[in-house]
Parts: sequence; structure tokens; C-alpha cells
Amino acid sequence: MVFDLDDTLYPEGAYVASGFRAVGEALAREHGVEGFGALAAAVAAEGARGNVFDEALRRAGVAEASVASLVPWCVARYREHLPDIALFPGGHEALEALRGTVKLAVLTDGWLVAQRRKVEALGLAARVDAVVYSDAFGREHWKPSEVPYRAVADALGVAHDGCVYIADNPAKDFITAKALGWRTLQVARPGQTHAAEAPSAAHAAEVTAADLPAATAIVRGWMG
Repeated sequence: MVFDLDDTLYPEGAYVASGFRAVGEALAREHGVEGFGALAAAVAAEGARGNVFDEALRRAGVAEASVASLVPWCVARYREHLPDIALFPGGHEALEALRGTVKLAVLTDGWLVAQRRKVEALGLAARVDAVVYSDAFGREHWKPSEVPYRAVADALGVAHDGCVYIADNPAKDFITAKALGWRTLQVARPGQTHAAEAPSAAHAAEVTAADLPAATAIVRGWMG
């Protein structure tokens, strides 16, 4: 069983909130900029994407001439911080129930330093047999590249037709897994970051579950 990370094992919104707080605390401590965390959350809530830090810095009173130099600084601290996150309800119990009965892995997209910090915060390395970060192979090998899927099957020593991918984002998570012969299961929760509807039949998971306990119960049924 191979799990996606963001919005599958833990709520991605909690990571974003943790990152905004961490950057805000660092800005206050090192640059005397106050209120950034709440401002960034407000900007994001308004629907901004890609310019949240720029706009939050402006609203915090940072001079325009300083915004451009501070944004990369903020991004680095956002990605490098140890996040205050936890598994979804039932996640710990689901993983513990599966340990020793089936090989477990995590396959995740995202900037390498940030994904490693998430895995560290969740204590996942001790709970699974392998963690594969697609960014370790380069940005061009983020999902849906075949490279990380092949890497996780190799790390587990399992044939592709013996793998199941449990993930949340049908836009990229399942199309390659299906092409390689994996079984696929989408965890679809209200309020998840990515759209739950698949863009095509090729992108759609084999089945859908409402949460991790339901997903693992389905897979146990597949295992007989």
C-alpha cells in the first residue's frame, strides 16, 4: 500500500497555516515585521495564489523596495520549518493496523526540503517501509512521471500489479499508477485542496473512500 502525503494522510491546510505562523514569527524576530501570519492567512482566504507573501508583506507595511528581497527569504523559511501537523483522524490507527501485514510506503510530490520536514513532523519514516520523494529525481519527475512510481515499487521489492496507490488528487495521482498496473483508491474529503472530480476516465481512481479507515478496509477486502 502506497500513500500520497498532502491531503491524504494529513490536512494540507494545517501545513499552510503552520507555515504562515512560522514565517510570521521569523519576520517579527529578525526583521521587526508584525502580523504577517494572520495577514498571509487572510490573503490566501481571499483566493490569492502565487503572490500571498508579496501581498501580505505589503499589508504589513513593508516598503515596496524591500518586498522583492524578502519574498525568497519567506519562502525558504516556509519550506524549511518543522510543521505543526498531525495525521487525519483514524490515520494512526489505520497505519498501525496494517504494519506487519502489508508493505507500506509514501510517495509524495512537492519541494524536497518541505516534504521531508512533513514526514519528520508526522513520524512517518518509522511507520512505513519506504518514503519516495518525486523531487529527489528533479521537478520534471513530479507526478504523473513514471519515475517515482517505479522507484517506490523497486524500494518495496513489489511488482506493479501488487501495488495500491491511495491518494486525493485525480488530476495527477492515478493516471500513471493505473497505466503501470497498480490498483487505485481516491480519498475524497469535503474541503480538500484539489478538486475531487477526475478530468477524464483515465485519471479516475478505481474506487473512492471518504477517509483512511474506509480506504484501508477496501484494500483489506482486495487482499482477501
